[in-house]
Amino acid sequence: MRAALLLAGALLAISPARADAAGFSALGTPGARLLALSRDGRAGAGALSGAGSGGFRWSEAEGVRTLAGAISVQGISSSGRYVAGSSLDGEQREVASYWNADAAPVRLGGLPGTAWQGGRVSIALAVSDEPRVVGVANDPAQRRTAFEWRAGAGMRALPLPPEARAARAGGISDDGRRVHGWIEGAAGARRGVLWSDGAPQLLSSPELAAGEVLGANRDLTLLFGASYLWRAGRGAQRLPPPARPDPLLQLAAGSDDGRLLAGSLGDGALRTAAVWTRQSGAVPLDRWLASRGIAVPHGWRLVAVTGVSGDGRRIGGWGQHDGQFDSFVVELPIAE
Repeated sequence: MRAALLLAGALLAISPARADAAGFSALGTPGARLLALSRDGRAGAGALSGAGSGGFRWSEAEGVRTLAGAISVQGISSSGRYVAGSSLDGEQREVASYWNADAAPVRLGGLPGTAWQGGRVSIALAVSDEPRVVGVANDPAQRRTAFEWRAGAGMRALPLPPEARAARAGGISDDGRRVHGWIEGAAGARRGVLWSDGAPQLLSSPELAAGEVLGANRDLTLLFGASYLWRAGRGAQRLPPPARPDPLLQLAAGSDDGRLLAGSLGDGALRTAAVWTRQSGAVPLDRWLASRGIAVPHGWRLVAVTGVSGDGRRIGGWGQHDGQFDSFVVELPIAE
């Protein structure tokens, strides 16, 4: 047992979850919370809690593998080659990091001119296949700000509107030209923002000033958050409230064409995984799956959907199985 625990790259699941036939598949790893899927939905990454705390990557071929030294794991590139998060550097500071296909960590450090005084310096939240990495870091004034990192150029702070006192970059397009996230103003309110070739644009329309961006499609022409949808060329629109007592709808993932969006309904202990389509509106995931002939196994409570494949055929997320965190991938019989 002791030797097995020392193998940082050891398989945590003997039988990998399979999603090559319609149905519900569990990762079978207590403590796992899947936070992102690759474009084809056959690879993912996320966080681990409990005795094996840190981060993991998952694939249909290899199952779940821990990532050596990971403090957090937040994102995965479109192909599944890279995952992004944070790890400890040689001085025990938490720094933005990414892992390649061989699970070797690449530590990115912090912003130039910043006094690294220990603790948390930076965290990577998303990575492209270039690779190009975005996230949040301390700046020289000790504010939390959005950053972009690329090989050969290093880490730089993304430009901010004058009213911003803090910012975070949470996603990057496949071609690396667009980055989404949020800024925080002097009053503490968060606004969604899209950086296009480095230039920031606040997400708004005459009817809505959009809050922080929680997810996007892979070219970042479709962004979404708490009960809103933003489309390139059309601006932000508020989605109709769910037909249930709690109107809070948080969208965190979606297909490339935007026909299937997903996330959660409610908050805290009442949070429930949900999907949204124009036909159905917002619906709890277990009920939506049942209408398509897919049963959720006994003992599961689905909490959040955090990934949708580009074609809308696969959905991934996390919940509780017999009282413990675990994750799942669902293969749908047809794309929505």
